[in-house]
Amino acid sequence: MMQFIRNMVRIFWLPTLVLVLNFTPTAQRLMDRGTGFDKIIHAIGGAAIAYISFLALRIYGKNWWVQTPWFVKCFFVIMLIAFSGVAWEVYEFASDTFRGTHMQPNNADTMGDLITDILFGALAAFFIAFRNKKSRN
Repeated sequence: MMQFIRNMVRIFWLPTLVLVLNFTPTAQRLMDRGTGFDKIIHAIGGAAIAYISFLALRIYGKNWWVQTPWFVKCFFVIMLIAFSGVAWEVYEFASDTFRGTHMQPNNADTMGDLITDILFGALAAFFIAFRNKKSRN
């Protein structure tokens, strides 16, 4: 049981940090002013999803992890990043609709957020995969 709890802490500390950063009053003010802080949060979030995806697959998918080529791992992780980005944008839409927030000012903002998630998440995924591949050789 303790190993499971340790693994969950290892996996979820970074996304939790990103969520906490996103909801601080300072972050909300920065996002409302159009400073680009929103894109920074999305970039860190995409990279965090790549990190936790590789970590979770390495811990819980041991047989799959060893037998699968690095580019398939990257593709799988990028799909998880894209799904996470879409889920977050659905949350922003629901928040705007039901709570009266202004998290999605327009379609360009939404698409920019998704592109930032996927781009930085893919960069992190390729970096992690290359690093893991290099360390095995």
